Amino acid sequence: MKRRVEKDFPELNFLLRAKLTPPRGIQQSIRRERLLRKLSDNKSNLAVIVAEAGYGKTTLAADFVLNSGSSFVWYQLDYTDSDISTFFAYLTYGINQSIPRFGHRLFDYIHRQSEELIQFPERVADLFLNEAFELIDKPLLVVLDDYHHLEKNSSVHKIISRILRYAPELLSFLITTRDLPPLQSIRSDLSSSMLLVTMEDLAFDEQEIRTLFKHTLQIDLSNEDAYRCYEITEGWVTALQLVLQIAQQERTLKFDLENLLQKSKIDLFRYFAEEVFSRESPQMQQLLLHLSLLKGDYLRFCQQIFPETCCLDLLSDLRGRNIFISLLDDDKEEYRIHPLFRDFLQYKLRRDIGIDAFKKKLNKIGEFFESQGDFEQAVDYFLQAENFHKAAQILQKQGSIWLEKGKIILLERFVSQIPEEKLSDHPEILLHKAEINRLHGKTDEALNILQKASRIFEEKGDIRGKAEALHLMASVIRRQGRIETALQVLSDVERLIDADRETNAFASVRLKMANTKGLCYIKQEKWDEAEECFKLTLKLAEELLNEKYTKIALHNMALPAAFRGDFTEALRWFGKIFTDSKSMPQEAIGHLNVARLHIFRGELNDAEKHLKQAIEICQAFNLKDLMAEVLEAFGNLHREKGEYQKAADFYAQAEKLYIELGIDLSAQNLLEERAKLYLLLGWDSKAKGLAERLLESRNKRGSQLSIKTARFLLAYIRAAMHDLKDLEDEVCELKEFFREKELNYDEAQAALLLARIYLATGKRQAAFEALERALDLTARFDYDYWLSSEIKINSDFFNDPDVKAMLPDLQIVSDTLPVITKSTIKNLNVNAKVFDLVLHTFGKIEIRRASTLIPQSAWITRRARDIFIFIATSKNRRALKDNIIETFWMDEDPSIVEKNFHPTISHIRKALNWHQPLKVNVITFSDGAYQINPELSCFIDTEEFELALAEAHKARISEDIEKMKINLIRAMELYAGEFMPGVYDDWVEEKRRYFDSQYLRVLGSLAKMSFSQKDFASVITYTEKLLQKDPFREDAYRLLMQTYAAQGKRAEVVRCFDELQNVLKKELNVQPSSKTVKLFHELLERA
Repeated sequence: MKRRVEKDFPELNFLLRAKLTPPRGIQQSIRRERLLRKLSDNKSNLAVIVAEAGYGKTTLAADFVLNSGSSFVWYQLDYTDSDISTFFAYLTYGINQSIPRFGHRLFDYIHRQSEELIQFPERVADLFLNEAFELIDKPLLVVLDDYHHLEKNSSVHKIISRILRYAPELLSFLITTRDLPPLQSIRSDLSSSMLLVTMEDLAFDEQEIRTLFKHTLQIDLSNEDAYRCYEITEGWVTALQLVLQIAQQERTLKFDLENLLQKSKIDLFRYFAEEVFSRESPQMQQLLLHLSLLKGDYLRFCQQIFPETCCLDLLSDLRGRNIFISLLDDDKEEYRIHPLFRDFLQYKLRRDIGIDAFKKKLNKIGEFFESQGDFEQAVDYFLQAENFHKAAQILQKQGSIWLEKGKIILLERFVSQIPEEKLSDHPEILLHKAEINRLHGKTDEALNILQKASRIFEEKGDIRGKAEALHLMASVIRRQGRIETALQVLSDVERLIDADRETNAFASVRLKMANTKGLCYIKQEKWDEAEECFKLTLKLAEELLNEKYTKIALHNMALPAAFRGDFTEALRWFGKIFTDSKSMPQEAIGHLNVARLHIFRGELNDAEKHLKQAIEICQAFNLKDLMAEVLEAFGNLHREKGEYQKAADFYAQAEKLYIELGIDLSAQNLLEERAKLYLLLGWDSKAKGLAERLLESRNKRGSQLSIKTARFLLAYIRAAMHDLKDLEDEVCELKEFFREKELNYDEAQAALLLARIYLATGKRQAAFEALERALDLTARFDYDYWLSSEIKINSDFFNDPDVKAMLPDLQIVSDTLPVITKSTIKNLNVNAKVFDLVLHTFGKIEIRRASTLIPQSAWITRRARDIFIFIATSKNRRALKDNIIETFWMDEDPSIVEKNFHPTISHIRKALNWHQPLKVNVITFSDGAYQINPELSCFIDTEEFELALAEAHKARISEDIEKMKINLIRAMELYAGEFMPGVYDDWVEEKRRYFDSQYLRVLGSLAKMSFSQKDFASVITYTEKLLQKDPFREDAYRLLMQTYAAQGKRAEVVRCFDELQNVLKKELNVQPSSKTVKLFHELLERA
């Protein structure tokens, strides 16, 4: 499997394995037991070790993971990891080494979606989380070492924050850093649950200093000497290690204490480091000085770059003597120098040889890496050497490649270090800089940079460069919505390169320009012009073997056909974009569009297949805006199937998501589609009202086409209601508009509607001419499914003998648009709120996701179902893991619990997504507890019951009797029977007794309230319900007797008392209380 992932993704071979290798612990160091216990006892999914350099952060983390016995991923960070593509390549590959199935989809996404990674960083987080939930089945710790190297503006911080917020309980993170990371979980209230190990925690106290010297040098420090060491070093482990080095040779602690106490930490380090360094041989000193110029993972190249000074065989001796060298890989003998020691050595080398000689050495290293094809390292060293010309030359060539790979932060870092005057010598870098700004959403800045680049290219006589700059300008302007301006700029590009039309020098520019121009024409509804542009794009992409633009062109070729209503042609083009099994975000819109076309054609099974693929991709990448459109399309699918309740439910889900995202409903098709559903159900007035509101909204801010389609919808509904006044002219105008715009499907609908209007108003010849146009379009573009549906809906029109004679032979699908019956409409509830999760526990156990009942067979075990109910009915829908284990595995052996617990939670999650197109993580874990996902809307009957009681209590205090009664009735209606019938576990029995007692209190309160209001019929109803539940309640019998007495029903009072006597005697062998007997006699006397 390991070989396969690297075979599928060859770029993984270029990852530095040393970055995924934890350093071996420094020899003879002592274990920090108190800190290791803190890490081991941490219950949250995040621990952060934060301290200045040299406090042993990495050593502590390495000691913890190497001796924990659990699976872990070690990731050593540096500034190059600030780009999402680099970061997730390493992180995912590291996890893949433990979980071979992990990451294949992630690797493909990272490799192919550089621009998406930058613009929508949360998508890679959600893709990562989906794989984590599916594949991580045992605890896994991810260590992010030296997190402070990441740039502050890196989107990695945002992604890690999202992962930490939604991570499965089996995945946790340990971060070492010099500064607190800019993570949301640290800034928010969640930080209280995070473990934070600080500089103060890491500092050695006097007792630990004595232990360190005893363990390392077998020296028993006196209290005085231990205190002296602590006062000098403040427990700083790096300084202590240097003291140990000197003491190991001197066997004494003779230091100028007064002088040392006045030094800063860095000066203190240099003081001790100078002592250690001076005791090495000249050969070793030269080796150390030159090694300091190389980063930890590149020390092996020292001998190739500086053969006269570097002998790497000496490194093992240094490590053996703890001279700040740590081993990364035993087999390859790869080492890393402690960063503080490297800084000291570079400082010393600069001081000894002078700044010019120092830069020459850096330049030499840059040349070496350039010769090796490691351009990132080469640019870094050239910039350090201030060889800006050489750095710019590489950036000029490699910038577009790095942008393609998503290394935007790296490129931005390098470009920002090039002086402005040097950028003018290399205007190609300005194109990269503009693209960086565009990707960051800074379009105005991007345009200013492109204008400058264009002027420089013109001054240099570089036509190709200017053409590239102008095309990029046009692309940015198009995205701003200034279509006419974008087309004008593209015309300038065409004129610029027109003289070179026969050469290949501008092929790539022409390719991109043709696609951009086509998109502009689509926006202008010029289908023929757009199609020609996309044909040229496809031709050039195929000639240039450009896979990315080939796929873009294939997708775009379908757009003009789809808008024209040529669904067969559109499907032919769309079908070519799904060439492999790897799904990318862009393919979601492709699947959605294909599904819409299949629905238009009545190919409902094919539509459902593509909608399921679309929603799977939407969920994998968290494409919420598109997910709303997919849910809407699911509604259309079920409407066409005649499953009207499902259609209504999907429309409700889509509406909820649109509103959450702040998307204007009038800008979508949802209201149109819902109006069509109302019309099918015979709710003409409701459909008309919805269409009128839609048209009003679109008249204010809609496009011309959206306004016309809303006007046609209203006209169609009015015709169904036989409201034909002024309708003929309205539909004629719309039909002509659709014809001019080549919107054939819309024109066919308008022509048929016009034919129906003409026939209804006695204009038979005009009707036949309009019908002939509709039939002609149907034959040309295969609208048979639509026509079949219209024949079934408008039977009066199509039963006219002359109309019937004009119709072609149609294969009408038998189950299309089932007959609507009164019972169908009666059982529909299209306005009911759709909850993501519904749980009924009173009288029956019923669990629903949206409108779908989850059957018992979906739950692998009853325990899984009951654990879910335990969590859902706990306070705040949240239960501690320990409480779950204690409740459901009370007497089980811990090893059995460990084996079964997480699989059971997994079964719960799978059951809750049974037959759901939209899969969600219903159960989440945080702070040691499982909870219902707070982002979901839920109806839980026990929760609603308690809420009604709380509202009734508040109303009683405020003396709002009517509100109190409403809430008590609400609570009574919610209680449909005992809690979780048929289940007799202790926790269930306890809740059952509680809810039973509360229900009886509700009935008693309602009965008393009704009696005070002289609503005697209600008193009888409530007391009879109460006595059914508890037949021994004398207070209920007393109230019932009082009620009958108030109505003058003496015989009923006697019957009631006799019934009480009989029940008590038979069941309990007791007599009614004296209070009840006294009341009975008083009531008889009054009667």
